[in-house]
Amino acid sequence: MRKINVIVFLTFLAVSCNSQSNSHYDKKATELNNRAVNMILDNPDSALILLDQATDIDSNYHVAYGNKVSVYLSQKDFENAIKSAEKGLIAKPDLAELATSLGMLYDYTGQPVKAKEKYKKAIEIYDNRLAKSNKNKQANKYNRAHALLLNGNKIKGQKEVKELLKNKPDDFIIQLLVDFDKDKHLSNYFK
Repeated sequence: MRKINVIVFLTFLAVSCNSQSNSHYDKKATELNNRAVNMILDNPDSALILLDQATDIDSNYHVAYGNKVSVYLSQKDFENAIKSAEKGLIAKPDLAELATSLGMLYDYTGQPVKAKEKYKKAIEIYDNRLAKSNKNKQANKYNRAHALLLNGNKIKGQKEVKELLKNKPDDFIIQLLVDFDKDKHLSNYFK
C-alpha cells in the first residue's frame, strides 16, 4: 500500500506540474530530478541524494521538492516530508496541490492549526485559478472540493462534489469524495 501512495502522490504532483515549462529551471537540476524519479521506488536513498543535488543547484525547482516529499512519505519520515513540502511551497507558492498535501501532513502529525492554514491557502489558489481560467477546470474543482472537505467545510465541499457528479456521475475519483471521512482518508493515505 505504501508504494501505491507514493505513486499516487507522484502522479498527483506530475499532473499538477504538467503544464509548467521546465525551461526556466537549471538543466542539470532537471536531469538529476529525472534520474531520481526513475529510482524512487527501488532505491529511495539514492534518489534522495540526487534530489538534494538538484535542489542545491536550483533552490527554486519545486518539482524536486515534491519528489523528496514522496520519498520521505515512503519512508514514513513525516518531519522531513513536511520540511521538503514547505521548501517546495516557498519555491512555488501557487502550487495548491502541494499546499493541500502539506495540510494533510500537518493534520496527520497532530498539527491541525497549521493544517487549516494550508487548506485555506490551497482553496484560495484554486479559487484564483478558477476565476482566471477554464484550463483544468474539472481537476481544480475536484481539488478545491477535496481541500474544502479536509478543512472541515462539509456542506460547501459536498455541494461541489454533487456538481462534479452531474458532469461525470460514474467517475470513481469523484465518488471517493461522496462519503468523505477525513480521519479515514488521512489514515489510508499515510498508511
